[in-house]
Amino acid sequence: MFSKDKRLSQMRPCLKDALEKGVGLDVFLREEVLKKMMYSLSCELKRLGFTASEAKDILQEWNDRCKPSIPVGEIKNRLFSFVDWVYKKEAKAGCNSLKDYCIRQSKGHCFFHKATTEKREDESRNVVPFNQQEVDSYLDKKYPCDSVYLKGIIYALKVQKAQKKTGNIIHFGLRGIASALRDQCNIRSANSMDVTRKIRILKEEGILDIVLKGRSGTVGTRVANGYSFLPWKPPTVRLQNVADTTTHNFLICATDTEPSHMSNKPEEGVK
Repeated sequence: MFSKDKRLSQMRPCLKDALEKGVGLDVFLREEVLKKMMYSLSCELKRLGFTASEAKDILQEWNDRCKPSIPVGEIKNRLFSFVDWVYKKEAKAGCNSLKDYCIRQSKGHCFFHKATTEKREDESRNVVPFNQQEVDSYLDKKYPCDSVYLKGIIYALKVQKAQKKTGNIIHFGLRGIASALRDQCNIRSANSMDVTRKIRILKEEGILDIVLKGRSGTVGTRVANGYSFLPWKPPTVRLQNVADTTTHNFLICATDTEPSHMSNKPEEGVK
C-alpha cells in the first residue's frame, strides 16, 4: 500500500533494504534482531513524517516478509505496542546501532553513514591528549608572565587542526601562528621569534612536540613545521616523588653524619 510513497525513498539504505526484503530471524537471535529492527524502522518512519497508524500498516506488511514472522495473534501486543512506545518518546536510530546491517559497501554511497563518520572524525580531530584545564592551570602558575602567550599557541594549533583537518600532525608556519595569535588571541606583539621561544617551552614541558622540521625551499620559501600534541599529565606526582626522595636522602645523611657527642655509645677508654 505504501510501497510507492516518495517518503520511503528517503530512508536509510540499510533500513529500506530490510523493509523491502523482510528479515530472516535466526532462532537464537530472534528476539534481539526483531526488537532492533522494529525500533529502528519505527524511528525511521517517524523521522520521515509517517503517523503512528501509517507506521503500523507499513510494519504489518513488513512482518509478512519476515521469516519467521510475528504470529497474527501477537502483532497487536508486540508490534503495534512497540510503535506506540517509539512515537511517544524522543527516540532515534543511529548508524552505530545498525552497523551489523550496513550495506554501504554493496549499495554505494550512504549519506547517513558518511555524515556520522565525518562527525566522528571531526570530533576526533578536536580531541587533544590532555586536560586543557589542567594545562592552563599549570601554565598560569609556572609561567605567569607568558601563560597567555603559551595558551594562545595551543589554541591556535587546535583551531588549525580542526579547520584544516590535519590529523595528528599539525602543519603551521611560525608567521602563521604569530598571525593567529594577533587575530584570535589579541596578542598584538606576537612575532615569529617569540613564537619560537614559546614553542620551545611547550616542548620542554612535554605538551607539544615538533615531529617534522620545516626546511628551506628552492626559491627561499620554507615548509611549515609539523607539530603534535603529547599526552601531558600534571607533574605533581613526579614532583612529590622527588620531594619524598630528597627527604629520605636527607634523613640518611643526617643519620650518617650524627655528631659524636649525640651518640649514646661511650667513647673508647672511657668507663
